[in-house]
Amino acid sequence: SISGKVTDRGNKEILFGANLVIKGTSLGAATDLDGNYIIRNIDEGKQTLEVSYIGYNPKTIEVTIVANRTLNVDVELDFKIIEGEVVLVTGQVEGQIQAINQQISSNTISNVVSKSRIEELPDVNAAESIGRLPGVSISRSGGEANKVSIRGLSPKYNTVTVNGVRLPSNSGEDRSVDLSLISSNMLAGIEVKKANTADMDADALGGTIDLRLKEAPKDFKLNFNAQGGYNKMLKDWGNYNFNGNVSNRFFEDKLGVILGFNGDQYNRSADQYSGTYSRVDTPEGVTENRINNVVTRDVNSIKDRLGASLVLDYVIPNGKLTLNGFFNELSWDETRRQQTYDLGGNRHNILFRENGGTTNIFTSALGVEQDFGIMSYDLSFSLTGSSTNAPDEREFNFVREGGSFVGIVTADTKPTEIAAFATNDSTRIGIQDVYRYDTDREENQSAIQYNVKIPFVFTNDISGYFKTGAKFRWLDRNNDKEQYGRNGLYYGNGSGPNQFLSVLGDRIPEWDVEGLVDQYGVLPLSFFLSDYSRDNFLDNKYPLGFQADLNMLNRMYNALDLVTDSSGTQMIPNSIGSLGEDYDGIEHYQAAYAMAELKLGNIFTFIPGVRYENDYSKYTAYVFREVTINNLPGPPADLDTITSTRHFDFILPMIHLIAKPNDWLIIRTAYTQTLTRPDFNMFAPITRINSYNNYMRAANTKLKPSVSTNYDLAVSVYEN
Repeated sequence: SISGKVTDRGNKEILFGANLVIKGTSLGAATDLDGNYIIRNIDEGKQTLEVSYIGYNPKTIEVTIVANRTLNVDVELDFKIIEGEVVLVTGQVEGQIQAINQQISSNTISNVVSKSRIEELPDVNAAESIGRLPGVSISRSGGEANKVSIRGLSPKYNTVTVNGVRLPSNSGEDRSVDLSLISSNMLAGIEVKKANTADMDADALGGTIDLRLKEAPKDFKLNFNAQGGYNKMLKDWGNYNFNGNVSNRFFEDKLGVILGFNGDQYNRSADQYSGTYSRVDTPEGVTENRINNVVTRDVNSIKDRLGASLVLDYVIPNGKLTLNGFFNELSWDETRRQQTYDLGGNRHNILFRENGGTTNIFTSALGVEQDFGIMSYDLSFSLTGSSTNAPDEREFNFVREGGSFVGIVTADTKPTEIAAFATNDSTRIGIQDVYRYDTDREENQSAIQYNVKIPFVFTNDISGYFKTGAKFRWLDRNNDKEQYGRNGLYYGNGSGPNQFLSVLGDRIPEWDVEGLVDQYGVLPLSFFLSDYSRDNFLDNKYPLGFQADLNMLNRMYNALDLVTDSSGTQMIPNSIGSLGEDYDGIEHYQAAYAMAELKLGNIFTFIPGVRYENDYSKYTAYVFREVTINNLPGPPADLDTITSTRHFDFILPMIHLIAKPNDWLIIRTAYTQTLTRPDFNMFAPITRINSYNNYMRAANTKLKPSVSTNYDLAVSVYEN
């Protein structure tokens, strides 16, 4: 056997993904994250070790193999020099070289963001870094990337892991992971695998995103970075970002400890516009497209992120023990002011919404791995969790029905002209809805995983390994939402025009609410007007519109929360917005697999495998009948809980073939079967009955996971 480490001769950095081959055989290896390699079952006598790494000069080393002994050969490689020219190698180029070599050494179709690349680029979070890879797109919120789509598929079809430990979903409906929580500065690398092998979780139709945490290098190291920023739109200097890590190795380098931390605050405010058109048939028989709805939003949003990671590794005979923990929290505070010009409905809506909350995610894992030559194994235990808490989000909706616009819209009317059609009489725009939303969501997962790998050599041209393992994963999830408030205030409630608002005057007598309602028939927006203004809103193409004093709106809400009208009705829960989204449940997964990797000469690598997965889930939700009182929603009736269970088995083949006909061309093909598990609210047994309109809505409690058959082909061309 031969073992050792491959490094850069100049800076002594490890070279992950370097390729080492015994000349004239199929025996070889690629260096791991620590730059280490081992090649076994080599024939005795003189052999030639060939070492290559894109961007570096290849190296050939003559060695003598002795039976039952492991020869240590550390290799230092030199950057490739273009003769006669001066070449400046930047940090970004070094990062690209590392990523390319990791992709070359991968046994599946993958793309990599290296540690050097992450450190060089000013990406705020992990999603931004992943978005730089081919075949990957990102969705944004307030200009910041938050979720990742691989090969054009929804983020819910991806699996996200940290050091191989699966992250729980932090989405309200589906299984996607919001990666804006995770600072890219905490990571040592990112790999996106687009085709599954049998040892990977099967529910990864889009792909698997593996985030790698940094491990402690030799000697004491301390890194710290800080920066500030400016938001031009709101003229805000409050943006900042800091991150760092401290590490060392102890007890003759056996114990490594690295502590990372990060924090940032960014103003993610935005000006937003949307518009819709309708097709109109004119009296002349011409069909025209006319603008019929314009929405503008002034969104003030501040996001704060705080995170920490701790990674410990301890060298044991033939392997190491690892313990890692990872925590990130994202908090936000947002105010939204929205104008809706609905020409089709002759309605002018003005909405104000204040919301804030926190989302956090954590992982912890304990693992051991050992390599005994004739076999290697790894065993890991993990606990992960995510939670979202968004209490007391408040929404105030004002409306004017009828008489909202003057003028005639034609096919030539531009969206920027629509606001001028509004009559803009704040005394005729009245309060309609007042709501509070509370969200409390939590998901926890625990898992045990065991893998065994047995290498083999049939001949010098046929070698490889057999690998098998099992995984057990438990998930519990709770989703609790409340929508609480009062609607229909603009129209009255059947007991008299806006009688509910009239009683509000008893709580705030100095407002003379009764006088305002008697005069205008509504509680008008004019009473709440503020002097809030903005420069250059939507490049001054649209007016900001009427703005309300948020302190007065909140005072109104607090008073309404205590009001009872003559029918005995107070602020009431909205059945659909509350019980219609609540559920809790558990999911159990059992998996086992078997696979092999066969190297056929220096050209072909064949990787067949099969995976078995067993799914069990049990969810509880509410069944209820919607109630309408005086054309307004009332408390639910016939409220009860309902529980459903699901149980499925799957056998999934996964086959890869890699061809490397020469040094510059790699062809990868894959036939795989993967799963897509349905969104939580698609099968949780939420059931609501509407007797008034004679319909019932219920989730499909027997909905099966989908099985997808995938065919992948990737052709890569490299030049050193």
